[in-house]
Amino acid sequence: MSDERETEFYGLMSAARSALDLAAEALALFEERRPAVVELSIGPGLMIEGLRLEVSTPGRLADRGLIGAQAFLSYLVIVENCARKLHRLDAVPPHIRLNAQRAVVRIQAVIDREVRNTAEHIDDRVVKFADKALISALILEGDMLCSTRADGSTGMVSISKETMHAVFDAFYEIVWTPEDMARFRAGGAVRRDA
Repeated sequence: MSDERETEFYGLMSAARSALDLAAEALALFEERRPAVVELSIGPGLMIEGLRLEVSTPGRLADRGLIGAQAFLSYLVIVENCARKLHRLDAVPPHIRLNAQRAVVRIQAVIDREVRNTAEHIDDRVVKFADKALISALILEGDMLCSTRADGSTGMVSISKETMHAVFDAFYEIVWTPEDMARFRAGGAVRRDA
């Protein structure tokens, strides 16, 4: 691998690691909202596509929960983008490119980019649908961030350690085998949530 390509490879690995660190912080921010969640014990509550919407007392904790959920999703999409770029690097060995392609598929299995697009680009949708009715909502339901996709359906992403671990493992198995990862974790060298 040329020096330039090696720099690009390590730059992408570093960017993904930073995004994973920030995703862990965003997950912690999301978890802070739990004391603000109000239990709805009477009746089914407000439902969308079979999901009961989370009701929180207004204020700082509820706001931090939504901000944390949106940031978590955004940072994990950055990891997906890094894997996608690694797959396209001609100079890396073929097995690394194949592993990067597999990582993209595994990350997409737990990350709905349409939810991120709604969360981050609502202004584009407002302009696009200015002459029509626009329903767009970002809601929390348990550990799920739910959002109206551009086609009107509801998209969901689990804001959880399980999602974090799935993305972490998918990305790092680009260069390490699952056995290596298990050995690193057993020795304390790899922490998926830090």
